[in-house]
Amino acid sequence: MTLGLNGVFRCCGMASAVLLAALLTLAAPASAQDLKFGGTVVKSWGYQLQNDDVETIANSPYDIVVIDYSRDSTAAGAFSAADLARMKKKPDGSRRIVLSYISIGEAEDYRYYWEERGWNRKANRAGVVDEENGEWKHNYSVRYWLPEWQDLIVGDEDSYMARINQAGFDGIYLDKIDVCETYEGRTPSGTVASDLMIQFVRKISTVMKSRNPNFLIVAQNAEFLLPDDDYRAALDGLGKEDILFRNEKVRGTNRYEDGVANDDDTITTTLDLVNKLKADGKTVMAVEYLSDSDAIATAADKLGGAGYLFYVGPRDLARLAAPIEIAARDDSHD
Repeated sequence: MTLGLNGVFRCCGMASAVLLAALLTLAAPASAQDLKFGGTVVKSWGYQLQNDDVETIANSPYDIVVIDYSRDSTAAGAFSAADLARMKKKPDGSRRIVLSYISIGEAEDYRYYWEERGWNRKANRAGVVDEENGEWKHNYSVRYWLPEWQDLIVGDEDSYMARINQAGFDGIYLDKIDVCETYEGRTPSGTVASDLMIQFVRKISTVMKSRNPNFLIVAQNAEFLLPDDDYRAALDGLGKEDILFRNEKVRGTNRYEDGVANDDDTITTTLDLVNKLKADGKTVMAVEYLSDSDAIATAADKLGGAGYLFYVGPRDLARLAAPIEIAARDDSHD
């Protein structure tokens, strides 16, 4: 999922704060195992990419939050080291992990690099930047294997990820890895699109961990790459959207509806893939975009109970929803 400029989103149903507050805590078995991420025990995570506010994040109970590196997507609005220090401290004084969202498969025309490289002129971006995403305006697929793009993302100390690291984020949350699917058969002769993306993610992990050994690397979606051992080794975790439910466009409208159940085969395939990473002892962060109380309870039970961190909130990610804290299921008496 990538955001558009000034709140341009694919509009879908939003979970109400009242409903989520009512489901704030689902009882967990006393013998539930603790989950660890980056060496820290974690039980909850939150995801917000619009209207990010230092005090809102700081006052939330989440153990992990994923936010944009900037208040308004611009360099001028980038969070400072002082901002990060504040957001890393939970209300009870304990430590919170804060990850920065970054798209590595699409260029966003509201980011600092767009004008900096003259990409506002189509001729200047023709070599790297491809077509605009029809569903997410202001986002353009990129030839992610090209040095110009990779240097922009993870090159020198002025690269996008270097800025994120210098600000004090604990790590990155990589989106649009799955753009490699659209480039199958369109990469240089003798190469495979998925292999080129794996190489890129491995490079990101190697470079960032050389700069900061504790820097965390989390991928979103693209679970079809997880059978690759080297790819999994480059990751500390995975964020996975829509494992149980998805959204669909309502026929005859421009409106999308959330809460459409995925079929059993799709769910099984997805779980088999993400469990490859979980079997490596790494963290899976599941997110569903739901408003129906029964669907939320089902998702919380199945995903939280399966040992994934679980979050439910609005698909536009314009606010933090109230947390549903889940721990692993105790099957010892089954």
